[in-house]
Amino acid sequence: MAITLPPQLDATLELAGLWFPNIDEDEIHADADAARIVQAYTAQEGADADATVRGAAGLHRGDSAVALQSAWNASDNANGHLAQATAATRIAPAALDGLGYVVTGTKVAVGTVAAVGTVRLLYALLAGGPAAGLTATATLLAIRRAGTKVLREAAEGTGRHMAPALTRRATAPLRDVLSRLRPPGPPGSPALAGAGRLPGGRVPVDPKSFDRNPGILQIRRKKKSDGGGGGWSRNSPASFDNNAQRMHGRLPSSNDVSKMSPKQAAEAAAQVKDSILTRKMNEAKLGKDAGHQARLRDEQKLLEELERKANEGK
Repeated sequence: MAITLPPQLDATLELAGLWFPNIDEDEIHADADAARIVQAYTAQEGADADATVRGAAGLHRGDSAVALQSAWNASDNANGHLAQATAATRIAPAALDGLGYVVTGTKVAVGTVAAVGTVRLLYALLAGGPAAGLTATATLLAIRRAGTKVLREAAEGTGRHMAPALTRRATAPLRDVLSRLRPPGPPGSPALAGAGRLPGGRVPVDPKSFDRNPGILQIRRKKKSDGGGGGWSRNSPASFDNNAQRMHGRLPSSNDVSKMSPKQAAEAAAQVKDSILTRKMNEAKLGKDAGHQARLRDEQKLLEELERKANEGK
């Protein structure tokens, strides 16, 4: 549970010109747990991808197989991009937990300064006398001096040590991997002759998603159309992919549903129901994923709203 300061102690800090670090350390630890999930999936997916591509060597021959092997040597799970990404993501949970503990320690130290100072301040004022005002002022100055020292040491510790270490061991390696990723083979390399979808194959990760939404690996799905490739965006209007039998894009809000006619709601409910069924089948086949489960919950909630709206016409 995040540490909060009582109003009385907060008022003392305000008198002394200090601020209490109202940072929710529980949220930081929650981010650390999420990073552990990402790290676990990264390690497992890296091993699976490595095994899948290595297994493809027995299915392909010729120039295409040589091009694949050459490209994979830079990306494999031994010393390539996947190994570097796994090592980098292993640092993030420990760093985030460490930051959470620093926040907790800082709160305890500042709160202690505020408590001791409040008692001394009240004692000076209740004692009265000609020196009461001077004693109260000296107490406030002592509170300010002690609290400033705590906050400065916390800031210097995170800024000079933790942040550079996280950048050096996690952020920089991941950015280095992204900067060196390229399609398999040199320009003009032959395609994999007769290659269908490899068993257990995954859709490639969009590198830009790291910047748009850190900590969550968004998947970029390519449309299959006569006009060539494209990408599904989480912020694009909702649409139903007949090939994948799933909904893509931003789901309608409750306000959007309220503006639909019962007939429109019934049609949309049928598509969302198919999408939910497809996602549950994929989950049973590929395993559970936090992002996938969140999307599934959103679609189930939307289905309930659509069915209620559709039943208004009955």
